[in-house]
Amino acid sequence: TVDVNELVSDMIDFYSPQAYSHALTVRHSLAAGPLMCRVDPGALKQVLLNLFINAQQAMDTGGELIIRTGRNAGYATIQVSDTGKGIPPERLPSIFRPYRSSRSGGTGLGLATAKKIIEAHEGTISVHSDVGKGTSFTIGLPLAPADPKPDERTDG
Repeated sequence: TVDVNELVSDMIDFYSPQAYSHALTVRHSLAAGPLMCRVDPGALKQVLLNLFINAQQAMDTGGELIIRTGRNAGYATIQVSDTGKGIPPERLPSIFRPYRSSRSGGTGLGLATAKKIIEAHEGTISVHSDVGKGTSFTIGLPLAPADPKPDERTDG
């Protein structure tokens, strides 16, 4: 069980020097209080790093990378947004399919892998994009059930 806020914060710290070197401003707003989820921290970090790098590549002349966390109906949410070129509407239906990349040299595996990892954690990942304005990915991960207080446990 991992605090998603803490993991996201660590990834922002890890990625900020690279963002800075690409003229990106990183902004973040994390939910108040911990967002405890049962996740593989390494796998979730891989998803976030992939989304950060994709955002960076969409903003080749600089821009803003915005990361938010929140709570919504039993899920922890992570939103990764950029102020890049956006994704044309006709490409949106296939962005999570393997081997689809609009970038020269891109493998087309990043978003497919991200989707697979999130779904393996019983979560969701969705995208919203406006051409010329930017793209936003939203991840939803089930919150871990709260552990009962010691006096509520039964030894059965």
